[in-house]
Amino acid sequence: MIIVMFYKLNLPKLDLPQVWYTDKIQVESKKVPGYISYYVTEDVDKQVRSLFPEGFLPTKTHVIAQIIDPRLNGQIHKDARQYAINYTVNTGGLNAYTASYSGDLEQTGSFVQQPGEWVLLNTFENHAVHDITDKRIGLSISFYEFGDTQWNWLNDKM
Repeated sequence: MIIVMFYKLNLPKLDLPQVWYTDKIQVESKKVPGYISYYVTEDVDKQVRSLFPEGFLPTKTHVIAQIIDPRLNGQIHKDARQYAINYTVNTGGLNAYTASYSGDLEQTGSFVQQPGEWVLLNTFENHAVHDITDKRIGLSISFYEFGDTQWNWLNDKM
């Protein structure tokens, strides 16, 4: 069975201020250095949430800033969150991309996300970033629950 890992979403570009995330760490990778996430500012959190209808974002949903550096290149992993909607601010390199992998770690697909694009990523499945040469910076909406409410609204955005 092939599982689709990512969908480009038709959502508007964000108008982020110069300072759009806090210094409060949400997650920092201890096993493999190169990943850290911070909570976004209250204004950016409101801006992002305003893009979605009432009830779309479950209670446990976090809006975070992700900073990835070259140390994370090629580290195949699964997240604790079910899905993520990611927005790229800086790709982290001219040839940077995200790849998906099967259970036996064979690459099944890849995508290059451009600045200002939104992508839905199945983070419960194996994935990795590759060819990061600089800081890859983005905004991510973490979904620990994802169901019909989310799929029904997103179907019109894919």
